[in-house]
Amino acid sequence: MASGLWKIFKFSVRVGVPATAVYVTTQEGLWGSTEETFLFYKKFEELLPGKEVVISKDQEDKLKEVYEKMRIWSKPDHIPLAVRWNNGVVKAVTFLDSLPEEVKKLIIK
Repeated sequence: MASGLWKIFKFSVRVGVPATAVYVTTQEGLWGSTEETFLFYKKFEELLPGKEVVISKDQEDKLKEVYEKMRIWSKPDHIPLAVRWNNGVVKAVTFLDSLPEEVKKLIIK
């Protein structure tokens, strides 16, 4: 009986701790949009004593560039290069696959 309860307790802890961590971080905004994540880190920094983050102008410019790229890439109409490449390969293979049948149709007519 005690062995069964111990197994249930261990299982509950193994599932409960990660599930709680994911739930709390989701509620706090860690897994949200870029702005929510930035606000989460700002709140977290305020909790740490003496941990002031100083960003140089160069780093700030780099962060703005990265943010701008992420804003562009996150648009629904933006198609990444890898997807365009794969679409081109699929279309080329489909063309080559149907080529003999299309030539046959032209010759027979």
